[in-house]
Amino acid sequence: MSLSVGAVLIAAAVSTHAATPGHGLLARSVIERGLAKAECPIAPKDARIVGSEWLGRRLRIVQVTCRRGAGAHDSILFAVPVHRPRRGRLIAIQDWRDGHAVSGYRVVSPGYDRKTRTMNSIRDARSAGDCGTIKEWQWTGWSFRLIHVWRKPVCDGERFDWERRADWQVYPVRRLSTGP
Repeated sequence: MSLSVGAVLIAAAVSTHAATPGHGLLARSVIERGLAKAECPIAPKDARIVGSEWLGRRLRIVQVTCRRGAGAHDSILFAVPVHRPRRGRLIAIQDWRDGHAVSGYRVVSPGYDRKTRTMNSIRDARSAGDCGTIKEWQWTGWSFRLIHVWRKPVCDGERFDWERRADWQVYPVRRLSTGP
């Protein structure tokens, strides 16, 4: 999937399910606890539900703003049982930092594929789209487990997108074939 198509699909999914806190998707008290645990810099009164999608038969993923930036927004995600907004829980998200998988809660501009139960995040290092990081996670039933990271650190004018990401895979580490 190309970045532009992915971004359109993400925006469509988010706008289809967008709501503000208090519309029954997630209790305000749960949002406030999640913001504190994830150490989000946004004031609780400014946090908004920016999207939701089905995780399973009776479980929704609800995306809440954590930080707003010029090019991307950090979000935190909650698993919320249908009709039980006070039972929502902050979802742990494995992340890639400094060459290691670490546990965290924030994700940049996520996109979720309901069929494959995978989530992706694309962070451009600059607006030209020729460098940055693409991450992909798998829903485990409890959290999102990191399954791939592609990173292109050099902004050289060559496009870096979903179709051309293979050369920049950093996780899992690809082993070179030694031949037959």
